[in-house]
Order: sequence, then C-alpha cells, then structure tokens
Amino acid sequence: MVAERLKESYRAALEQESAQLRSGTQERGHRHRYKTFIRAIEDRILPMAETDPAFLAEVLKDLGELLKEIGEFARSLETLTQAAESFSNLNKPRKSFEAMALHAECLCDASRFAEAALCHEDILEHLPKSKDMADIRIGCLSGIADVYRLTGRFRDSLCFLERALRISRRHPEAEAEADILWVRGYVHIYLGNYGQAMKDMRRVLDAYVPGSADEAERAPTLGAIADIHRHTGRTRDAIALYRKIERTMDLQENRTERPWILSVQALAHLDLGEFREARRCVIRAETLGRRSRDTQSVIWALQSGAELERLTGKTDLAREKYLESRKLAHTLDCRLELAHAHLGLAVIRIMEEKPARRELTKASALYEEMGVKWGMRSCRKLRAETWPTTSVLNFP
Repeated sequence: MVAERLKESYRAALEQESAQLRSGTQERGHRHRYKTFIRAIEDRILPMAETDPAFLAEVLKDLGELLKEIGEFARSLETLTQAAESFSNLNKPRKSFEAMALHAECLCDASRFAEAALCHEDILEHLPKSKDMADIRIGCLSGIADVYRLTGRFRDSLCFLERALRISRRHPEAEAEADILWVRGYVHIYLGNYGQAMKDMRRVLDAYVPGSADEAERAPTLGAIADIHRHTGRTRDAIALYRKIERTMDLQENRTERPWILSVQALAHLDLGEFREARRCVIRAETLGRRSRDTQSVIWALQSGAELERLTGKTDLAREKYLESRKLAHTLDCRLELAHAHLGLAVIRIMEEKPARRELTKASALYEEMGVKWGMRSCRKLRAETWPTTSVLNFP
C-alpha cells in the first residue's frame, strides 16, 4: 500500500493547486505550472499508486478533473472513464458516479452535447434516490439543462432547472443553487427576459465570497451581466465590463471561456462603430476557439466576424463566415446559432438586393420555436423593411 504520508502530501498539493486555479488571484504563467503539476502526477504519483487500487482510482479521478479544467478534453475523458471503472470494481458507487458526472461535464465542455445529455441521463437512471446522492442528482439535472441551453431548447432547460432547484432547496448542503441560477439566468437572456436574468445573476454573485476558491467563477457571471447591458442599451457599460473580464481571464489564462467573451465584446464594439477593436476581439476569439477545438466557440467567433466583414463592406467574406457557422451549428444541433446564421445570410441577400425570403423564413421559424424575442423582432423588422442593414445584428 502507498504510504499514508505520500497520500497526505499529494492531497495537500492538489488542494493548493486547485484552489489557486479557481481563486482568480494567480499570476500569468500559472497554467504552465499547473500543467507541470499534472505531469508530476502522471510521472511520479500514478506509478506509485498502482500498488494501491483505491488510491489509484482517486488519483485518476483527480487527474481527469484537472485535465478538464485546462481544456485537455480527450485526455480527461479517457482518464475519467478509467476512474469510474476502477471505483466500480472497488464497489464504491458514489465515487464512480462522481467520475461519470465529471465525464458528462467534460463532454459538454468539448461541445459533444448529445453525448453529454445521454451520459447525464444514464447516471440519473442508475443513481440511488438517497440523500447522500442529492448533489450528484442536482448536478446531472442542471447539466442536462445546460446542454439544452447551449442547443436552443430553452423551455426544456427551464423544466430541468426547476427540478434541480426543488431538490437543491430540500438539500441545501449540496450548495448547488448558484450553478443552477447561472444557467437559468442565461436562458432568460436568450429569451429576452432581462429583468429576471439580472435577478438570477445578482443572486449568483451574492453567493461568491471575495478571495475564496470560487472567485474565478465570478468572471462568467459578470460576462452574463455585461450581455444584459449590451441588450438593454448600456453598450458602454457592457464594453467596460467585457474588458475587465477579458483582463481577468487573460491573467488566469482561461482558454475555455475567453472566446465567448471576446465574441460578444466584438458585437458591442460594432454597435458603436469601433471596427478596429472589434477586429482584435474577433481574431483572438477565433484563434482561441480553433486552437482548443471548441466548435461552439468557433461558431460565435465566426458570426461576430461575419458581422464585422458585412459592416465594413466585405459581403463575400461575411457570407463565407456565416455559411461555415451554419454548417458547424447544424452539426452540433445548436438551433440558436443556426437561426443567427440564417438571419445573417438573409441580411446579406437584402443588401445585395436579392430575394431573402427562404433564409428569413428559416430564421423566423427557429426563433419562434425557441421563444427568442430578439430574433422574432428582428425578422419582423426585416420583413417590414424597418431595420437598417447598416446596423449590427446584436446576437444574444
């Protein structure tokens, strides 16, 4: 068996590194140190843990979660599968379910949405309905809700979130309400319910303690609030907040959420005619998205880039970007982004004085099916010829 002293040293080092990654206080270059820590686990801890199956399973689960945090999704998925199987063989069902839930989250982070939903559903089907499993059940319900949010099934997302909230309120020790409210708040942004979205995001912020290990989680919440500002006429406030978040994420070397922030920041700059700043954001967003192979981030960057090219008179390039984003959105079954692509292509055809009915009808049908007020309103204005094509499509 592995010496208890080694286990204690490993757990202390793991807690220190994990807390620093989440704290939002790390200095530039921490990602490199973090990857060095991961290599140390692989090179030194895993070989020694092979003589202790229980400790080996624990290290595999930790390693899978660490790899997930820095966007090494393929390696994370493989490692978490090994961890879940190891815990199952050791007759430790809770630990096995925890590893499986992390596996499902990783699939979602990697834009493998259908697989993520199936994985969460499989866990829920086999999960015992006991109090000590409540946090895993809540996580799976909110995980499915997040998949539905990302793929444009907003009403289904709200139903799963309501189920998760009911269980969370019966089991406050699970400490899951903030995560649920973040997803719900963002669904309301897509639906155009900005007052409710702001209430949810404010409650999420209230749950974070300054200087705690959750500090880094504030950035996505502030990003959501900036999005609300962007859609409610406070574009300058939105840009100021986006820039603050971008600096924070840059310092944290956050490569998974920066493309989203940069893409929506680009739209805010376009709304004010700040094309140079918009181009900087678009280039960085697309580069980061393609480098990390995050397809949904690439879609967001392409659509912001398409608007940049359209508004600067390069309609052929804008069309290419919208067509690529449409293809990728169709592959992922992301209906909101698919609707945005159809709408963007319709606007280009109107600018070229060509029939746009087909693209506009497809966009309108998708927006109405999802209940996206911004999209429905934009389609009506285009049909009535009351929307100026020199304005940015300020996509939610």
